[in-house]
Amino acid sequence: MSNSTVADEQSTPKDSYEIRPYERADRDGVLKLDRIVWSRRRSPEWFAWKYEQNPYVSDLPIHVAEYEGEIVGARPLLAFRLRVGDSTQIALQPADTMVHPDHRGRGLFTRMTEQAIERYADREPTLFFNFPNRQAQPGYEKLGWREAGTRTTYYRIQNPEPLVSSLVDERLDRYADVASGVAGSVGSTLASGFNAVHDWFADDRSHVSVRRRDDVPAELLASLYRRAIPEKIHAVRDEAFYRWRFASPVWDRKTYLAEEDGDIVAAVIVRTRTNTDGVRWTQVAEVVPLGGGRRWLDALARLFGQLLSDHRRSHIVTVPGSVLPHEFLTARGFRPNDRLPLSRLKSYHRTIAVRPIDDLDPESWRIDGVSLTDPSNWLVSYGERDTT
Repeated sequence: MSNSTVADEQSTPKDSYEIRPYERADRDGVLKLDRIVWSRRRSPEWFAWKYEQNPYVSDLPIHVAEYEGEIVGARPLLAFRLRVGDSTQIALQPADTMVHPDHRGRGLFTRMTEQAIERYADREPTLFFNFPNRQAQPGYEKLGWREAGTRTTYYRIQNPEPLVSSLVDERLDRYADVASGVAGSVGSTLASGFNAVHDWFADDRSHVSVRRRDDVPAELLASLYRRAIPEKIHAVRDEAFYRWRFASPVWDRKTYLAEEDGDIVAAVIVRTRTNTDGVRWTQVAEVVPLGGGRRWLDALARLFGQLLSDHRRSHIVTVPGSVLPHEFLTARGFRPNDRLPLSRLKSYHRTIAVRPIDDLDPESWRIDGVSLTDPSNWLVSYGERDTT
């Protein structure tokens, strides 16, 4: 780009941009912008799933920035039905924020977000919550968001060789770089042996049988959720949630059901995709019920034994750290990203950030007596997180 072009862009007045609610005719422009900003190709089917088919709002909570007839910014929001205390609240989650590289530094992120806040000031949504990375977090804090703790993800690295270039933060010191090089050269054999030992010793209850399904049985999963509804803030697992949230066209998925004496005790949703860099990711995207006792853990031990066997060709398997005990996951070769060595991968840290619609009212930061900023009040898994 020439210096004159840069100068012209920097002198573009703010009133040259129209900040407005999304219209149906904007979809192609938003998808084009998505390709530019995120270096990926998302289909109209993906957009329809993620935003148009959301079951909790009647309109599309998306705002765009338009310049000379072109979409140069987009501020999409996902809607969730959250359980907070004894109440349910509609909450909005910022997702897929996009500003064209040629139009950054002009306040478009702030202006689109401010318009979204103003739009819902007198409407049903009660709060915003999301998981900004360290680069985006200061921008949200300036707009009234507050931190509500961090979320932890557990990783089971099954073949580290293709992961080194895609996971290791460029800012790591030279010792971490040396360690990653060692992992790349000898890690595959070591990881296989490490995981095999854990799988051998992990309790795999033989009296529990496992059934696989290629779909997401919404009614069954919702009924399992209702057996043990957590007291913490979380997305309500109703039938609409399961039909929408786990239907992304960019993932292949299976549901695993654990049965004992004719009763379905627990289930997990597992989804897999291969990134453009050739890394095959598997997520344990949902565990239901979201809590339980010994019988529940025994059933999940059987499920994990089966799903890990089925997905042994995946380079990495991940599971959120909010539902299952630390000891359960580490016994199966998973390691958390908030402890060494994975804590060095700074790009993968995420903070829970929250803002009531009316952030100036001190009472709005508590709902049903529940503080929105107390980390111990939140239970978030992949169901609550924007994971494409």
